[in-house]
Amino acid sequence: MGEEKDRLRALIVEDDAASRAMLKGILQNLDLEVVGEAPNGRRGLQLAGELSPALVCLDIGLPDIDGGKVLSEMLAANPDCKVIMVTGSSQRDKVRECLAGGAVGYIVKPYAASTVRSTIKRLFPEHVE
Repeated sequence: MGEEKDRLRALIVEDDAASRAMLKGILQNLDLEVVGEAPNGRRGLQLAGELSPALVCLDIGLPDIDGGKVLSEMLAANPDCKVIMVTGSSQRDKVRECLAGGAVGYIVKPYAASTVRSTIKRLFPEHVE
């Protein structure tokens, strides 16, 4: 009998409900377990602490706390967590800052399922076919 692999646990921190739903659908189609969704940085930090996800998709432009600050607080609390920044194409300088601050990649909105898949497969090849 083959061994069942553990599903990758993911958290989405994105203030736009439609973008959150779209990303959740893409992640679920990749057989990731979306363990939480947060509409702002404060809730994202709370859920990251409670749920200990392996992957966080974190929007740079959150309404309450800058995404870069959320990134640094998340990684300080859980250094093993891999964070992919979510951005609009106009935020390139901020993306570079976040990558220098510990983010492992980024995806640009609007989401393309193939780009999300290849980004996650690069980080977690054992979880994405």
